[in-house]
Amino acid sequence: MWWKKTKQRAFVEEQEKKKERRFKINYSWIVHHIPFLLFLFGLGILYIANGHYMVDNVRKTNKLQVKVKELHWEYLTRKSELMYHSKMSNVAEEVRPYGLRESTVPPIVIKEGENKNNN
Repeated sequence: MWWKKTKQRAFVEEQEKKKERRFKINYSWIVHHIPFLLFLFGLGILYIANGHYMVDNVRKTNKLQVKVKELHWEYLTRKSELMYHSKMSNVAEEVRPYGLRESTVPPIVIKEGENKNNN
């Protein structure tokens, strides 16, 4: 029966070795690794802050894109109004109350070397 005792002893020793290999978190381990834990904590805070900053920038970008679209449509509206008001018929109607009217005589081309008598 001595072999049973040796097997039991070997089994108990093996279990103790496994227990020793386990990672133990205790007070001394925590105190020893405080700088690293603080570093991880700081990285976590930076990660969260960066996420909030990115979301804020996306919201601002979306607002600016909407504003740019509105300003583009306003530009197109003003441009079409300008083109409408600068048509010759509309200009003639707008200046008629001031006594101005369209010329019915075509313009005459005056050349520098020409005499009026030869014409």
